[in-house]
Amino acid sequence: MTLSMWALFGIALAVAAVAGGVGFIVGRRTAADTQRIEMLEADLATQRAALEKVNAGINAHFEESAKLFGQLAQDYRAFFDHFTDSATALGLSERRTEAIREAVETKLVSSTAEADAAVEVAEVELPTDTANIAAQREGAMAERV
Repeated sequence: MTLSMWALFGIALAVAAVAGGVGFIVGRRTAADTQRIEMLEADLATQRAALEKVNAGINAHFEESAKLFGQLAQDYRAFFDHFTDSATALGLSERRTEAIREAVETKLVSSTAEADAAVEVAEVELPTDTANIAAQREGAMAERV
């Protein structure tokens, strides 16, 4: 073999080594990218499932909160009715009991368009009927309501 053949053989071997190296690097990078993509897609699916679970929990929470708030409003109404109905029997004058009931009734939100408007919390002003001590005690309790 002559020197030029050895040179051609060396060049061919070098080209093959470089091509093999480039192919190896490209193959490794492509495989790693594919694995990374699959891993990220699996992670994304897991995160989406977790988000859907959280969203379902939030929806359930607010549905239950709305239900409980409605029950609370009904319970408050029943308590208020009991309170004013019992006030007369416990010594509060009929006139004062009716004044308390009317003062609070005007502050309650009706189920019409007023329910959509902003609600302002107002203090209930009671008449100053101090005929007896029991009436004074009931008046103080009514102010807390």
